[in-house]
Amino acid sequence: MRPVGTTAGPDRTVKTPRGAAKLADETTDVDRGTIGVGISSPIVRAARVLGTITDDASVGISELSRRFGWPKSVTHRVLATLADTGLVAVDPETRRYRLGPAAVRLGLAALARADVHRLALPHLAILRERTGETTTLTLLSGESRLYVAQLESCHAVRQTIQVGSSAPLYLGGSSKAILAFLSPGQQERVLASAAGAHQADGSAIDIEMLRAELRSIRERGFAFSQGERIVGATSVAAPIFDSAGAVIGSMSVAGVTVRQDRARLEALGPLVAAEADALSHELGWLRADELADRYGEASRMEGVQVARKHSS
Repeated sequence: MRPVGTTAGPDRTVKTPRGAAKLADETTDVDRGTIGVGISSPIVRAARVLGTITDDASVGISELSRRFGWPKSVTHRVLATLADTGLVAVDPETRRYRLGPAAVRLGLAALARADVHRLALPHLAILRERTGETTTLTLLSGESRLYVAQLESCHAVRQTIQVGSSAPLYLGGSSKAILAFLSPGQQERVLASAAGAHQADGSAIDIEMLRAELRSIRERGFAFSQGERIVGATSVAAPIFDSAGAVIGSMSVAGVTVRQDRARLEALGPLVAAEADALSHELGWLRADELADRYGEASRMEGVQVARKHSS
């Protein structure tokens, strides 16, 4: 446990409570020159340190202090806070700092999302060409989802979404395609948040009916909706999986009720699922039957990969 101490600023002394972050606003003349005239930002200091470690693989306190012109006490506090959050880790023998597990997770998450967006665009284009409707890509974000891409339909009457907007996981085809393949615990949290929620027409969400629908979605491999989030709008969507077999988003064909009745949505389902499968494969995902063929029957562990009946 670190002792309670004080940090001296140019004009004041700031108490540092036990367990608090060590990035006190300790501005020095040198520090102002490093970061900007009159500006002292703990976040900027941390970002500069992370950038240096990213470029140099590992660094020591003295090296960083010389590079930025900071007192060693300031450098130590920046590194201590970053270590507390897992963004950096220290080698106990060399006392040099490197990127920590939290930084690695952030980098991998950013890379994965960038790859998903880039790799998804050809599949969205295929679906738009074959259906004539708007196609979308949505990614899981906590216990909701986020639209990250769309290719609009050429029809005068069409559905469009706002890229960057979010939606709950209990309404709409894109949402249910994700929700159906989450872990039971995650599903229950989402379903609990749906209590008292309503569809676009004002009707209350029936949680038990939704549970049954999620089971059906897992069986057939795609979800569809008619007017759940937006009156007159339809969608059919399929989940996207990463290399670990975790659902990370969904791909959809979004239309309008005048062109897409239930029979049409069910007919489009396998087409959407096939493109979502193809994207998942590009991300390293394997179906349960493919795992068994490659690694033996023991690889058919429940929850590792989900075999979908529509897949060949």
